[in-house]
Amino acid sequence: MPTDAEVVAAVETLIRRFGADRTPEPLESQRLEPWIGVVEAAEHAGVSTDTIRSWIQRELLPAGRCGKILRLRRSDIDKLLLAPVPADDEPCLQSVADRRAAEIIRELESRHR
Repeated sequence: MPTDAEVVAAVETLIRRFGADRTPEPLESQRLEPWIGVVEAAEHAGVSTDTIRSWIQRELLPAGRCGKILRLRRSDIDKLLLAPVPADDEPCLQSVADRRAAEIIRELESRHR
C-alpha cells in the first residue's frame, strides 16, 4: 500500500503532466469510445497522416500504441480542431478548424435545400 507521501507525489506528477486546468477523462468514457488509426484520424480531421503524426509528436494530440500501431480518439481530434489557437502558434491549426467548419456548414446547408 502506498504511503501518503507517495500518493501526494503521484498526484503532483499527474497535475504537472495534464495541467491544473485539464481534468483527465474518466476511464469509463475512454472504454466506450473506439480508437481509430492514423489514416482514419487524418480523414476525420481533413489533414494528411504526416500532420496527425506531427501533432502527436508535438503533444498536441494524445495517442496510444497497440504494438507499433498508433491509435487515437475522435473526440481528442475534435477538441484539437475546435480549440482556440494562440497567435504565436502554427496558423495551420486554425485554418484546419475553419476548413472543417466550412465543410460541415456546406453539408448541413445541402441537406436543408
